[in-house]
Amino acid sequence: MTRKAEKPVGKVRKTATKAGPEPPAEKTGPGSSPSGKTETVGKPAAGKKQTGKALSRKRSPQIAREMLTVEMRRVRSLFVEIGERYLADTEGRIVAVIDDLEKRKMPMPCVERLLKDVRALNVKPRKGRLKDLGRISTLVDAIRKTLEE
Repeated sequence: MTRKAEKPVGKVRKTATKAGPEPPAEKTGPGSSPSGKTETVGKPAAGKKQTGKALSRKRSPQIAREMLTVEMRRVRSLFVEIGERYLADTEGRIVAVIDDLEKRKMPMPCVERLLKDVRALNVKPRKGRLKDLGRISTLVDAIRKTLEE
């Protein structure tokens, strides 16, 4: 969302957008160019060096907070996307193990050992810990490896 330019008051007028860095100030009023048009004070940001300088210059606290908020929303969406992908991949591996178990006939000692491993799984779903997901993933990989032998 951008803010509309305000009428010039005094000699310098600044316009800013909420989403990006502030543009250079413009000179208006008495002492401006003879044609009556506004002139840019300083050099416009163009090219890598000027763009970097424009992005690194001091911003108002409000603009900085808004930029931080936008970036944190981006991080949140990345987190959700990565989490969904991880859960889908792990769930797919679990489904593949279940399908293999249903199709195979395995010796009783092997089944008992795998059953013991599954029952020994110690997770606390209400805490939502990443290490619990790791434990489940490790168990699924171990069972898959056993089934491939």
